[in-house]
Amino acid sequence: MLIARSFYYASLDTVSEEDKNRAIAARPPLLEPSIIEYGASFLYRIFGGENLIIPRMMSIVFWLASAVFLYLLARELISPDAAVISVSFFLFLPYSVWASRSFQPDPLMIMLLLAAAYSIYKYYMRPSTRMLAIACALSAIAALVKPVSLFPIFGVFIALRVSMGNIRKIIFGRDMIIFSAASIIPILLYSVYAYFFAGFLKDQVGGRFLPELYLEPSYWLGWFHLASSVIGKWPIIISLAGLLLVRSGMVRAFLLGLWIGYILYGLVFTVHISTHDYYQLMLIPIVALSLGAAATVMLERLASNRGILRLGVWILFVFSILLSLRASALLLDDTGFEARIELDKEIGELVNHSVNTIFLDSTYGNRLRYYGKFAGKNWPTRHDLASSEMTGKPRKKGRELLEQIIEEKSPEYFIISGIEQLEGQEDLKDALDNEYTKVAETPDYIIYDLRKNKENMD
Repeated sequence: MLIARSFYYASLDTVSEEDKNRAIAARPPLLEPSIIEYGASFLYRIFGGENLIIPRMMSIVFWLASAVFLYLLARELISPDAAVISVSFFLFLPYSVWASRSFQPDPLMIMLLLAAAYSIYKYYMRPSTRMLAIACALSAIAALVKPVSLFPIFGVFIALRVSMGNIRKIIFGRDMIIFSAASIIPILLYSVYAYFFAGFLKDQVGGRFLPELYLEPSYWLGWFHLASSVIGKWPIIISLAGLLLVRSGMVRAFLLGLWIGYILYGLVFTVHISTHDYYQLMLIPIVALSLGAAATVMLERLASNRGILRLGVWILFVFSILLSLRASALLLDDTGFEARIELDKEIGELVNHSVNTIFLDSTYGNRLRYYGKFAGKNWPTRHDLASSEMTGKPRKKGRELLEQIIEEKSPEYFIISGIEQLEGQEDLKDALDNEYTKVAETPDYIIYDLRKNKENMD
């Protein structure tokens, strides 16, 4: 939302330079190419305003298109029954409903991942230069949207080669070399430019791969807990059982390629896979396909029972969807959100929409900056402090870090939205209370004026 706004404001002659600069200052650091953000800002101009229905609808369309590719893949790879079951799980899983409405690159990544996987399957079924070119193009675009998509994509490409029995061609095959180069070179060129020339990737690449976490139980438990919270324990267990039940070597290789890609992805992004739930998103279509395979085997074995048990399975399936719909409705309950937006706007007015603040907020100040229309530096949350302890990185104490930021940036205000974030940061609150005056204090937020030091005033 913040990135799209900065692009949108920059394209308008009717917006003041002050508002343009404020929007750019509030923009979070860029990581991947800002494809959906540019798309949203373009549609803002077409439809005459910054309307959040637009990016939300973009994400919904990407998710529904993902379901189409998932259906085609499951139908041709496994069976029509598998296609229905896989798509239903993909669409009605409560976390899917939530994720499909989120303005992030991930829905587009999932769509391109499934489109690339489908094109790879079609290429192996009927090899042709055209099909290889399509697979390469989709894989390259998926990598540009989010490079992590390459893990399952390459997992599928390599696994299907292995299933064909020619190990030597896995590395030296002409199509493998072409596919690898076409998939990797675009994102590699972008990364070189962003890191060495534009410079905005320099602060974004560290702290993601920490192999020492392999020895920490919290890493494995955190990963399993997040995967279970997003997917559910039983769907994961049943989907893994589906790998053992599948008889077709091609199907097993395809599914194993996806699973191995996901596992390698988690072994590389050690910090995020165990601390960020949305890093489990690519697991949803993988589990969906595996569940479809497991259900197909079950339905085939029940086919000789005069259809009674088979009918019972489908009734249970429909009942599960109804339960998922109820859970999704509860998950999307936004009661009280309008009131929180008004608080954010109120805070923005109290700090005069400053572009030089410090803020402590459980959502990293994203909602605050968007609706309050101000900018500044994010203060570490409790989650950040816990992650820092897990990675073993030393972090400065509250007072010391505050003094450093004040010396370097001369911020005007310190905003605390979400008082619970002060738990465990008592030294910060003591420093602020003892040395700076309060602009405002409510049960929901506290604002300190960092321009008015009590000692200097005395």
